[in-house]
Amino acid sequence: QAYANASEIDSTKQHLDVMKAGRVMPNRVSYNTLAQACAKVGNVPEMLGCLGRMKAARFDPDLVTYTSAMRACSLSKPRQPQMAEQLLRRLPGAGIQADRPFMRAAAAAIGGDRLGALRTELGLEVKRR
Repeated sequence: QAYANASEIDSTKQHLDVMKAGRVMPNRVSYNTLAQACAKVGNVPEMLGCLGRMKAARFDPDLVTYTSAMRACSLSKPRQPQMAEQLLRRLPGAGIQADRPFMRAAAAAIGGDRLGALRTELGLEVKRR
């Protein structure tokens, strides 16, 4: 959460590179910090780059990552509902169960009616706490 604006997305990426150079491998939390920074400014291309970096580092995106991706799509100018839908469709195959914060972010990105149809189509359940 320390990196919350667009100028600091690059700084967060640099921190990840410095960690690697110092033989300290970034973990899922490190990548999710970058994902959250991308989300806060609606930077979908950087968010997609973060997903790629995670996979290259052999970390599977988790619910935090996908929630950040939904937020990035909803805050993007213009909003990116098609990308949000593509990302949403990955959840069942990744074994990730949505929670309420994810669903709120997805509704903002995709639209409530379309999200309802996708939940039915994909059999998405919302986990209860």
